[in-house]
Amino acid sequence: MNAQEYEDEDVYLFGLIVSILSLLGCLFMMLSYWFVYELRRLPAYKLIFNLALADFLLTLNGLFTIQFPSPTLNDNFCYIWGIYRQYAMIASFCWPFLFGHVLFAFYHGRFRSSRDIHNRFYLIALFGWGLPILFTIIPIFFDAYGDAHFYCWLDEEKFLRDPDVWVYLVFGCFYIPIFLLGLIVSFYYFKIIVSVCRTRKEERPPLLELLFYPGLFLIRVALTAVDRFWDLNNTRDIYWMFTSHLILGQAQGFLNFVAYGMSERVRNAIKKSWQGESGTSSTRTNSGGLNISLQEITILPSGRTPSTNSSFIFPSQRHSY
Repeated sequence: MNAQEYEDEDVYLFGLIVSILSLLGCLFMMLSYWFVYELRRLPAYKLIFNLALADFLLTLNGLFTIQFPSPTLNDNFCYIWGIYRQYAMIASFCWPFLFGHVLFAFYHGRFRSSRDIHNRFYLIALFGWGLPILFTIIPIFFDAYGDAHFYCWLDEEKFLRDPDVWVYLVFGCFYIPIFLLGLIVSFYYFKIIVSVCRTRKEERPPLLELLFYPGLFLIRVALTAVDRFWDLNNTRDIYWMFTSHLILGQAQGFLNFVAYGMSERVRNAIKKSWQGESGTSSTRTNSGGLNISLQEITILPSGRTPSTNSSFIFPSQRHSY
């Protein structure tokens, strides 16, 4: 990416609007988690909260970069912001991957209720927030952060004497991890689609709604990889690819809000909270005799119940996992 591309005022303005919408969408989901008890008690919505937080960090980075390109910043601040950028980018890939992993686990019997999410959430959080720390710390030992031509990230000019080190850092700490996450989550969703197609039509969740956010996430992974690989060997960007990469990356928080923050289950919970009502939940008993609240299993629209069989538990409605 370079500063010439940002001279297009339409792209700049659209990117700014999308960034603001994403920040507001992320704030809505995070605040609804903290202030709506019915949502806060759902392990499923805890996953969405962390996804929104990761999107918020990424969008904040992009908005700051658009407003304050690296040539306008002093070296010390750019070094610190490069660390933040690396962490935010890796985290923004980790949490959509974890979303797909949990969804896959429900479809294939590894998770049988939301208590499995609750019991294993420390491992989920360790991966989602800990793995980015690892890939952020490694470049620090090589003093790699700095002015990366318009934005603060891994500075290639610091490795002019040994460019192979810079290539190893960029691939090892960014390209390869996100490529692997994208490849694995693609496998997850392929298996999910196969599972959905094998269920009865009346029990199938709408595939378009189920795969809306993950599909856009995979497109973003592909655009990011192609755009970065192109940057390695070319001095000028492909305009449409640069623009798509920029806009889609900044839109992740807003897309998350549209896909999961405005489901009927969430709207009803917020409405009850504002009206001061205490929701009641239906319960069912699993094969082990344990009473489990339907509201604790997933985010269910009112009046809908999850379909179950011996291999997996998954609600036959939108935005659930």
